[in-house]
Amino acid sequence: MKPRIFIQIPAYRDSELQPTLYDLVRKAAHSEHLRIVVAWQYDERREQLDTAFLDQHKIEVIKIPAAESQGCNWARSLLQRKWDGEEYTLFLDSK
Repeated sequence: MKPRIFIQIPAYRDSELQPTLYDLVRKAAHSEHLRIVVAWQYDERREQLDTAFLDQHKIEVIKIPAAESQGCNWARSLLQRKWDGEEYTLFLDSK
């Protein structure tokens, strides 16, 4: 079995989130070994994600209205709790 990679992305009002997700999956030699979790701190009036793409690639999104965010370290701690024994971790910070 190939090693799994846990990718954590705390995204606060990040206009580059969706392109980053597309790029991650497209450039991965074995995207099926990626487990991507996003702490998406969003403004629903301005930001959308491609839900079909998220579902297709089993990308987990923790949806947090930006007004309810408690900061960067708080978002990081939410993501760390999602670790499930993957052999490797990649942390991508927003902007």
